[in-house]
Amino acid sequence: MSQDPTGNPGGPADQPAGWGPPPAGWGTPAPGAHPAPNAGPNPDLHSGPTMPPNPYQQFSLPPRPAKPGVIELRPLGLSDLLDGTFAVLRRAPMPTLVNAGTIHLVLGLLGVLALYVTGIEEVLQYSLSFTEDPEVIADIAAGAFPYPWFVYAGFGLLAVVLYFVAYALIAGPATVAAMRATLNRPTSWREGLILAKGALPRLIGLELVLGFAVLIPVVALGALGGWLLYTVGIMALIPLLLAGVLVMVGLIWIGVRLTLAPILVVSQSLSVGAAIARSWRLTRGSWWRVFGIVLVVSLVISVLAGIISSVLSVATSWPGAAGALWFMLILGVVVNALLSAVSTVLLQVLVTLLQVDLRIRRERLDVGLLGEIVDPGAHPIPGHDALDYTQAR
Repeated sequence: MSQDPTGNPGGPADQPAGWGPPPAGWGTPAPGAHPAPNAGPNPDLHSGPTMPPNPYQQFSLPPRPAKPGVIELRPLGLSDLLDGTFAVLRRAPMPTLVNAGTIHLVLGLLGVLALYVTGIEEVLQYSLSFTEDPEVIADIAAGAFPYPWFVYAGFGLLAVVLYFVAYALIAGPATVAAMRATLNRPTSWREGLILAKGALPRLIGLELVLGFAVLIPVVALGALGGWLLYTVGIMALIPLLLAGVLVMVGLIWIGVRLTLAPILVVSQSLSVGAAIARSWRLTRGSWWRVFGIVLVVSLVISVLAGIISSVLSVATSWPGAAGALWFMLILGVVVNALLSAVSTVLLQVLVTLLQVDLRIRRERLDVGLLGEIVDPGAHPIPGHDALDYTQAR
């Protein structure tokens, strides 16, 4: 690892090309550190220029490792975040990929069971039969929904509840595994669930709050649009489209500012309100960076998932697919479970490391993580109790 002229590791030679000047106070010791008695220039040197002392020798700090875990403790670029994300999946596959795959598979099989119980498979049978016989269509339609509407509404509500619970069970252990991997600490499936257990109710509450925050303006705009179309007519379509675009842009902007909230609920055991406020502060001035990183990775994942789903759709369109409906449904559940597990966990781990990056830039989290390397009493989740060292200074 290269050193700057002062001998401080992580100096200009370590900065990526075009990175620019380091943040204010970069390379300064942690607050409260005391000078060592023998620090300073060598008094026996009487000729030549006197070199400034090395801060890591002048102060009582542990040696700074270049990379204690999956990432270096410095501001991170996109390549660092991607390398760290895949490193987390390699080092902790059980609380990340296996956990997410199992949960998505269970949800998919429950969905197939619901189709069987409610009789909706008749609709799917028709969609695969490619028939135009009116009598066949009438028979299928007559038996498509044999139960009252509230039965299907109840199944829909249950599906929403299961989705929120499943997200919490996936996001919690994945966040724990990613944070522990920053200091190269292994995480088992059981350990990830135990450490995230206390945050699961708050994760579900946060998702409900964010879900209603999106639902309310969308429903209000839809109701207003229906009323305007009924009273004004087609002339109201243009202002409605403009209003819809503005609402969409506003929701995206707010969503990016709150991207870190689910991570902070787990990594620092924050309440829903505190996590929202903290995410808002951490992303201030970094909106485009957070948006760009999440967008690029999401697009790549969507393209790959779309290719695999297209192959599956072609396989289910063969003429005999209607006779093998349940086999095709289960095959689709397995494939979608794998795709959903990979995409969900990749984004969760990536955003967790992005949160670490922003805390390093704004709060010098690297100093806190370095201290936890040699602190036997540190919290099992690295950075859980770390201070904002820029304010403490």
